[in-house]
Amino acid sequence: MQEFETLIARHHEVEIMDRSQRKANRGKFQDSQFPTLNQYFAWSEELINSANIDPTDSAGFYWTKNNMAKYADETHTLERVAVDAENQGTKVYYRSSAFWHASAKVNLPAVINTLYSSALNGFDQRCSAYGNCLAVLTEMKFPDATNNLTLEFPEGYDRREM
Repeated sequence: MQEFETLIARHHEVEIMDRSQRKANRGKFQDSQFPTLNQYFAWSEELINSANIDPTDSAGFYWTKNNMAKYADETHTLERVAVDAENQGTKVYYRSSAFWHASAKVNLPAVINTLYSSALNGFDQRCSAYGNCLAVLTEMKFPDATNNLTLEFPEGYDRREM
């Protein structure tokens, strides 16, 4: 546990450095417990110097930097939310506090502890994609209008057929 605390402390040291300080001090952050720690610097420089930034590399960098596994590993308890879509009737989406924390951490960290704050723009749209991903990639059931977990897919989801 002490090694992990040391790693976190060193990460915070790096965050407050400017780019030239990071480059000059890169060896300071590598040790026997974390032999590839300076990979952080190499990836950063590679992204800065690359004309073709691979989105998966960028996503992986921010996943690690923001400790996203902590939020992704929270329990995903789905809540059904019905909204009146002007001239389109009632639309339903599904949200969870775990997905909220992950979205807020990436997009607006200042509201991470203000569950479902309207300051996080587009969260309901993100929830629509989140629900579709859960339906395709997991075996989670979705709550119906009576809050029973009976639905294989989000309410209103049109499954594509081959």
